[in-house]
Amino acid sequence: MTTIVIIAALLFLACLTFWLNKENLRVLRRWHLHHVSNLPYRQGIEIILLSFQLCLIFGYFLFLWSKGESTSYFVSFLGQGNFDWRFFFFLILYILALIEVTMFVLIGLIEVVFKIDSRATFQKMTWLAFTKQQPLASILLLLLTTLTDAAFYFGIVHLSLREERWGFLLTVLSFAVVKACSFKGNPEKIVAFLLFLNIGIWCMVATLLYGWFVGMLLLGLTYMIISFKEQHR
Repeated sequence: MTTIVIIAALLFLACLTFWLNKENLRVLRRWHLHHVSNLPYRQGIEIILLSFQLCLIFGYFLFLWSKGESTSYFVSFLGQGNFDWRFFFFLILYILALIEVTMFVLIGLIEVVFKIDSRATFQKMTWLAFTKQQPLASILLLLLTTLTDAAFYFGIVHLSLREERWGFLLTVLSFAVVKACSFKGNPEKIVAFLLFLNIGIWCMVATLLYGWFVGMLLLGLTYMIISFKEQHR
């Protein structure tokens, strides 16, 4: 039953992300213009998605309480962290893999397969961009997104699907699919899916090897790189 609820929540989150990022969503643009025009439109969308994701997290706890199940194991799982010298080698390998996979996807897939300018495609992929005009809001959104994504995907989804045969794969695939829905255009969605799939695999492996806290830090480092990469937007 828990697995069905988690899959339904993931489908809902993916559909909501896809719908909110549609270009012709005039109602949402008018709402943004009249209520939160001091924030960039993309940040407004991320705040809405973040709010829904927090609601899913609280809903998960209510679901457990309604079934009479304890949440102590989930809380203790989030507190796990195991740093040792091998983690620094893991971090170096992750950064190299992130760079290499990014270059392979952009050049090998976009340039060769789709015959599209990879530089132009990459420039269109704005997500969680840091803005110099509102640095505090950008940093706060970055931190909240990191904590929420790590708690939801590498905490709730992982623990709920760990007994399933394809639990690991479903966790990283759901993470990549939902994030890919944040981008417009099919080439951008494909690139985002492959890149976030790579990120999800490495962060999930870090969570299994070194604990959730380390996986969350790795995810936060990645989000920070993405955010500051786009600070000129």
